Amino acid sequence: MISSKAALLVTAAVLAVTTAASGQTAFDVWLNPQLGELDVELEYDGRAHFNADVGGQTAQMHMVRHGFRVRAPVFQNERDEWSVTLRAKALDIDTDARIPGTCTPFPDHLWDIGAGVTYRHRFDNDWIAGADLSITSPSDQPYNSVDEVNVRATAFARIPHGESNAWLLYLNYSNAREFAPGIPLPGFGYQFEATDSLRGLVGLPVTALHWEPIERLTLEGRYFVPRTVFTRISYRVLDEVRLYAGYEWDSEHYFRHDRRDNNYRLSYYEQRVVGGVRVEFNEHVTVDLLGGFAFERFWFEGENYGDRDRHRLNLDDGPLLRLQLAVRI
Repeated sequence: MISSKAALLVTAAVLAVTTAASGQTAFDVWLNPQLGELDVELEYDGRAHFNADVGGQTAQMHMVRHGFRVRAPVFQNERDEWSVTLRAKALDIDTDARIPGTCTPFPDHLWDIGAGVTYRHRFDNDWIAGADLSITSPSDQPYNSVDEVNVRATAFARIPHGESNAWLLYLNYSNAREFAPGIPLPGFGYQFEATDSLRGLVGLPVTALHWEPIERLTLEGRYFVPRTVFTRISYRVLDEVRLYAGYEWDSEHYFRHDRRDNNYRLSYYEQRVVGGVRVEFNEHVTVDLLGGFAFERFWFEGENYGDRDRHRLNLDDGPLLRLQLAVRI
């Protein structure tokens, strides 16, 4: 269970921003050709991993994750759009494991609390340009010092090509990126809508596809360079109920406040297969309940993925449960 101090921190972060949330990714917002139509959105994502043996140690690990995200428009019309996002994530860890190579006890709690702002502008030629800035602190002691702060900034442009397609350009900076941290990196993509049932994005760092080959059946996929994958196959059994299955691969990264090297990050990687049900109670409230099996799970502390075999802590494969709630106002 999360300590009372942890619960108070998360509750305070959420109550401070009860006017905003986002079930959309940042890319979804940037790709939207319409301005002035943002809703207030609030999202909760809870995930539980059951006890798993820790490789090479006489210990087990149990993890419970609570995530809150809120996005709201501050000002919007057909030409300009300002929105704010606030997020809080708490990872509660029950384990006697130690970080290999350091004999340091594994943290009981990890946090990621921060805020961001996004601006978009439509020009007379229908080009859309903007910027996104966020400051978070993924750490066992958030905002303990500047060494536990993650700054992410992206400039982007959407250039229309035909009636519904567009070229996309990005320039991204992050001091905690999985690869090349602290170096501004460009990106590009082509957004297309081939038919009413087939649309997508081809480019770097993101490629995505949404296809409805027959009525009620949907195939979705998204790949973020270099190691983030999301896939779904879903079928709408009722107007309000959808069943789905999929494969996911992602990671999390934290700055321990007392790490021996400020360039080190405590990273967690996991692959999983999931299945679940989505219930759309109305146009404002959606609930997802998922079960799954996680594999290829490990923690390590180092500068980048190339250090994954140093200070590494392997976890046995195991089941997981997940609950997601999205509210749009």
